[in-house]
Amino acid sequence: MKEITTTKSNQMNIFIVLRDVWHNALFILMAAIIGFSAVTIYGRYVRVPEYTSSSTLVVAAKSTTYANAYAALSTASSMAGVLKEVFESDILMQKVKESEGNLPAGISVSANVISGTNLLVLEVTANDPKTAYVVSNSILKNYNGISDYLFSNAVLETVSEPQIPT
Repeated sequence: MKEITTTKSNQMNIFIVLRDVWHNALFILMAAIIGFSAVTIYGRYVRVPEYTSSSTLVVAAKSTTYANAYAALSTASSMAGVLKEVFESDILMQKVKESEGNLPAGISVSANVISGTNLLVLEVTANDPKTAYVVSNSILKNYNGISDYLFSNAVLETVSEPQIPT
């Protein structure tokens, strides 16, 4: 059998590697500065942070009994679909602007009904965490005035309160 022997030409010499790094230190430093500058510029000027405050609501009919629970769930689910449109309406945002004063641009409101349930997830997205939280709370305070015009038999209860996003 042949024995495998290693020669000096097959081994990596650490001193040669260090010498090459030393000779190219200027280029390595310049690449690091360029990379750091690119990441800093992107983080400060290109990427716009978005903060989302969300809350979960349950929709129920006022005259619900256990005997007709399935019909009540069906009715509540359809009411949640209508409330979705109310939460995303311009009229509600006008009420929020009246109660909270001048709000910055870039606020988006979305409400999603969880399929097959009477749960509604309200999400407010803004460029600033405080704005998202304030608008989310204001929507929850002001929706009654608008939804009462649509139907008076809906009860909306908050399952999880909006939190200040981080």
